[in-house]
Amino acid sequence: MSVTDKAIRDLEMGDDFVSRHIGPRESDCESMLEQVGASSIDDLVAQTLPASIRAPQPFTGRDAMTEGEALAATAVLSSEGFFEAIGSPLLSGREFTLEETLSDQAAVVIVGETLARRLWPDENPIGRRLRVLELERDATVVGVAADLIYEEISEETELSRLQLHLPYGVGAWRGMALLVRTDGEPALAI
Repeated sequence: MSVTDKAIRDLEMGDDFVSRHIGPRESDCESMLEQVGASSIDDLVAQTLPASIRAPQPFTGRDAMTEGEALAATAVLSSEGFFEAIGSPLLSGREFTLEETLSDQAAVVIVGETLARRLWPDENPIGRRLRVLELERDATVVGVAADLIYEEISEETELSRLQLHLPYGVGAWRGMALLVRTDGEPALAI
């Protein structure tokens, strides 16, 4: 069995993302601490870092996302004026420009509010960058949208509220919905 086959098998068997990608396991830490003669991480820090450069309080970050959460953001292709057309103004930032909508190289995204809170709690996401798998590059957050319902109400989950809007031009798919807003009689717009 090759290394690649083993890695794929581990993924298929549900090996936990956090344990594979976010630091060593507790038993690994204990073994490393024993090797350097420290009783704990705090003891190791006290032995190796001058007090003048240590943070006054422990770092308090958010919980790591699971692999499923990290990969589950619902990508939605949107165009200039999309949020205006559906009557859902952005919570902050701006909509896509026409140039961004038409470009297959646009590196901008609008994130849903649940995804924004998950990635940047208590921070302004506008101007932040994130890796977007669909784009195969980093993109800059230009707006935050209210979470939209793309499923039946009973099918909505916490993961389905992790939404990422991409300019239409970066991945125009064959299947799409056309939304039109009119001030007049809707039947006349068809």
